[in-house]
Amino acid sequence: MPALRMVTDERSESAVDQAPATMAAIVKAWTDPLTEDEAYSGPYSFAPEPPYIYEGYDYEEAMLVMEGDLNRCVYALSPAEYTDGSPVQLPIESLVNKMLAATSQSPDKVVGPLGPNMTEATVRSVAVNGVMAGCKPETMPLLLALTEAMSNTDIAEALMGAQGWFSFGAIVNGPYAADIRMNTGGPNLSGPAPLTPGVPANTSVGRFMRLMMINIGGIEPGIFEAKGIGNPHKSSIVMAEASDESPWPQYSADLSKNATWPSTEATFSDGENTVTFFVFFGDMLNGFRARYTGPTGDSPDSAVAERILGPIAEAAKFLSRSQQGLCVFISPAQAEQLADAGYTRQKAQQWISDHCVDVYDKASAMGLGSGVVGTVFSIQGVPLNPSGQWPAEWRTPGFNEVVKYYPNPDGIQILVGIGSYGGLIMNGTPRWTVAIDKWK
Repeated sequence: MPALRMVTDERSESAVDQAPATMAAIVKAWTDPLTEDEAYSGPYSFAPEPPYIYEGYDYEEAMLVMEGDLNRCVYALSPAEYTDGSPVQLPIESLVNKMLAATSQSPDKVVGPLGPNMTEATVRSVAVNGVMAGCKPETMPLLLALTEAMSNTDIAEALMGAQGWFSFGAIVNGPYAADIRMNTGGPNLSGPAPLTPGVPANTSVGRFMRLMMINIGGIEPGIFEAKGIGNPHKSSIVMAEASDESPWPQYSADLSKNATWPSTEATFSDGENTVTFFVFFGDMLNGFRARYTGPTGDSPDSAVAERILGPIAEAAKFLSRSQQGLCVFISPAQAEQLADAGYTRQKAQQWISDHCVDVYDKASAMGLGSGVVGTVFSIQGVPLNPSGQWPAEWRTPGFNEVVKYYPNPDGIQILVGIGSYGGLIMNGTPRWTVAIDKWK
């Protein structure tokens, strides 16, 4: 609805102070005669963009067209429509054709709609943005699978919420990751860190996600994307799980077979090439020295969990969005020690859920207050009581019972491949998993 009337108000004033002016503006918007554009009835479509935006330009002129500058949102400078603010590789026809040759799919095949504008992404538009991001042709099946996963995800709440302090990410499983040289950290963490710039597959695929959301989805920072401080991780959390070093089935296989969250329509097997799309919240803790202070067990198995998982359970209380779920990244060595002590991935998830606890008074002081509780339990899949406000076990005078920050173990994701000291943790949820080979 391009001519939709809108009334805005200022959050800096109280509702009582705003009400007279706001209601007057609403009444005016309801009663003013329609303009010619507003009175139009019939189909509406945006004018198609030309396939070649730089025809007749030399290279430097073409790069000026592609140059990104987010200041346009504030200072109304010349628009920068196509990039994330950094130089891109021009999507000339020969490079786009190489990307298209890396898949058997038709260039006009629709992969799916991307928000917030819900514009349909095609195989060709994936190839164009892949070229711009610096992706190699061999990554094309991954880019298509990732686009499908993004199209199955409602990202509106991430785009508009939390002062822009969200990020998107992807975890790749299967031997395909090694084929495209996607980094997990290397055997026993001997390689470069996966989130460090300089690993082409990791970096370019992350940038591809951002460019697709700008050029196809229609993200405009400050307009369709929350303001605030933002997040430097918006295009960098892409890595492969070290499945060949993990004692457990690969992450996507475990997720599709055991989780209750709707993150896939299929069941995947160990060794299958997949990509899982994540929405992460910005907090990231790594190398923490949290001391586990909860109940201790009396067996060697429990001692292993207390040593490896205990600091994670303690530190996870300090993350600011427990309702978004918990993502835990641990090293292969830590996973091996847990497996030797009899812990599956699911048992480790349950242990963290059971031990990331406090009495409600303390949890409330940590930020898990009444405004968050209902969201935690509804998003993490724990049934609420009939009143729709509190889980039954929380209905105690004074709320002094022990409560869980992550009540649903399926809301805790454990990935193997990186991790140091206590590990790396952040709030986030897997949103959709797609098989990569179907797009070859």
